[in-house]
Amino acid sequence: ENPANSEQLQAVLGEVNQNIGWEKVKTSLQELVNVCSLNYELELDGKPPLEVFLNKLFLGNPGTGKTTCAKLYGRALKHLGLLSNGDVVEKTASDLGGSVVGQAQQRTAALLEAAAGKVLLIDEAYALNKSQYGSQALDTIVEKVQNGSDIAVLLLGYTEEMLTMLRDQNPGLQRRFDPSQAFFFDDYTEHELLDILLLTC
Repeated sequence: ENPANSEQLQAVLGEVNQNIGWEKVKTSLQELVNVCSLNYELELDGKPPLEVFLNKLFLGNPGTGKTTCAKLYGRALKHLGLLSNGDVVEKTASDLGGSVVGQAQQRTAALLEAAAGKVLLIDEAYALNKSQYGSQALDTIVEKVQNGSDIAVLLLGYTEEMLTMLRDQNPGLQRRFDPSQAFFFDDYTEHELLDILLLTC
């Protein structure tokens, strides 16, 4: 059966679509599901599948729902058969850093290993662009995280700072985290904030 039609996945998509705002995110997630659905048909016909990008940039200001979305994203990937677990491991850039040579690589490699089958969320990831140790952590991600691996790495942060990081760092980082595949989280409008307030009261 086509995994894109599973009840569990449709339930997750329903939760995503119930969220106020997130219009670009909803479109991006549906596009991912559509690619997976097409790949199912291609494989039935004996044709090579299209590439699916699990590793994502989540771009936007604080308070726009990036962490909430990451949990739904992990569940969606599990139900699509792209991750074995789908839980989210939440870290910040400082968790990947170091203070001596080699420490950042070791910490990052250990986090990636511990997050196998899951979504590794790295908040304020742009901070990795500000030090030698951050660059070493990013190089380790590029080395260890291949497309098709049983892990999804999400780099979260402000749009401009994150795109600057991609330009400044190892060119492999942009191949792993293609900006054209990013999830963009717009600020809530005043009307949307009022709707959220009314829902929580």
